[in-house]
Amino acid sequence: MMNDIADGAVRATQNGPAPQDQGDLAANRKKVLRQAFGSFATGITVVTACDRHGNPVGFTANSFASVSLDPPLLLVCPSLTSSNIETFRNAASFAVNVLGAHQEEISRRFAAPVDDRFAGLHWTKGPQGQPLLDDCAGWFACSRHQVIDAGDHLVLVGKVEDCGNMAHPPLLFHRGQYRQIASVPVQRQPLAGAATTIRVGILALQNGKVLLQRAGADSWEIPLGPARRLFGEARNACETDLAARGLSVTLTHPYSIYDDGEQCESRFLFLADLPPDADLPAGMALFDPGNLPLHQVRNIGMRDVLRRLAQERQRGRFGVFVGNPAAPGRISHITGSSESWPDFFLPEGQPT
Repeated sequence: MMNDIADGAVRATQNGPAPQDQGDLAANRKKVLRQAFGSFATGITVVTACDRHGNPVGFTANSFASVSLDPPLLLVCPSLTSSNIETFRNAASFAVNVLGAHQEEISRRFAAPVDDRFAGLHWTKGPQGQPLLDDCAGWFACSRHQVIDAGDHLVLVGKVEDCGNMAHPPLLFHRGQYRQIASVPVQRQPLAGAATTIRVGILALQNGKVLLQRAGADSWEIPLGPARRLFGEARNACETDLAARGLSVTLTHPYSIYDDGEQCESRFLFLADLPPDADLPAGMALFDPGNLPLHQVRNIGMRDVLRRLAQERQRGRFGVFVGNPAAPGRISHITGSSESWPDFFLPEGQPT
């Protein structure tokens, strides 16, 4: 009942609230209802269409849901106070653009009273002329299926005519704040009797650029060595594998230690230096830290590592991440260069 959602609110007396209190009570109920709705975490979309003059229009919405696979239907709920409400009420087609974690600015732009929300944005036309924003996590080009008046919103049901998606992490919204997914995948349980495996990989830098290797026709990954049962074996296997491919690297600091739930293995990633003039083996390439192909890195854990590397390169401050299955991992910041274990005990100034 409506009274029940006003948790802690002034409740009606047997004779009802005093007239001067009715407005405050209604406002409080609305506030509590909004807060309760906000407890449900959602993704964020930008819904787009063309007005009667052919100009692109759009708005930010998190009231989006799939409805049916056969026929393929979805719904979005624009507010009746939207400046473009009549366009969306009457449009024969529209698009839903699902935003990625890198598109918070776009979400804010389409939620603000901006004269031209498309200024400077790259977009293309869908099969029926719907504006499709570039580089989104997903998109749906729809024809109008049904429009329903529902309180202070419309329920706009669309039939999906075409769709697509990319491997971007999603932009989320929860309790009035933008969020990003923590990228802690569900841990797969290893088979009974299976030994835990460890893989060592490298975040190799050459002239400030990051080395990645091909993982498929349209995907990249951090170079990893073969899986082994013990850490020392895994490190040796990684260095041996790289050397066999003609790549000589110097491992410096450990950078990220975590369990990969997608592959059921532990991973130790090291920062490494490549000689400035070293040739790269086939299937490897260098990328600027500010322009990494994150949308083509399929493994969630690797994508998070590379995103952190780009930020730390920009700040000039690195750390070691240690994952914790029971709680968020921690980054311990490090300074200085690495040195060999025996050399650590030599008196200062003594040659090695």
